[in-house]
Amino acid sequence: MSEIEDEYQGKKKDYDAIIEQMEAEKEQITKDMGSQFQEYKEAESKFHSNNVQADIFETFQKRI
Repeated sequence: MSEIEDEYQGKKKDYDAIIEQMEAEKEQITKDMGSQFQEYKEAESKFHSNNVQADIFETFQKRI
């Protein structure tokens, strides 16, 4: 029984180390994605704002 318990504890320790490493990588990716996603949303907002401004400008030009 103790041999099996020792083997289990060794494999559990390896498993926990891998899970911890994967969680750290996931956290880093999420952090990186967060800043890039925010930049994307800002760029998209500017794009739509510029399109609206261009439409307004065209309308004023037509009136003139």
